[in-house]
Amino acid sequence: MAHPPVKTIVIDTNTFIAAGWRINAHARRVFAGVARRRFRLAVSPAILEEYRGVSQRPRFAGKNYAGLLSWIEKHAVVVDPAPLRKPVSRDAKDDIFLACALSAGARLIVSSDRDLLELEKPFGIEIIPPSRFIARHKL
Repeated sequence: MAHPPVKTIVIDTNTFIAAGWRINAHARRVFAGVARRRFRLAVSPAILEEYRGVSQRPRFAGKNYAGLLSWIEKHAVVVDPAPLRKPVSRDAKDDIFLACALSAGARLIVSSDRDLLELEKPFGIEIIPPSRFIARHKL
């Protein structure tokens, strides 16, 4: 019996941070779905830089994100972002996730960021919080 194709997803920075912050976080279960190869994670160099930079902020001192970052660098698909003609999100820094999703052919971004969530479905890309993602996919 053939397995359904693996869906490509993009995970924003607040979901990345939450996954490393709390063991029982919904965000960690999103990454577990990727680790179990139920989903393929797409990132761009700008997203990796954002993950790294935010995780090194003083407020996250004492949390070790190096292992998660290393795992992502080893297992994620790294894509060059698609060009966006103009800013899409109210916070233009969030557009890196949309550009990555477009380039990777991802139809889903996992995020708790209000600026992204309010966009609903730009370019046909659904944006949902980790709790909804894990409920939908029974993770």
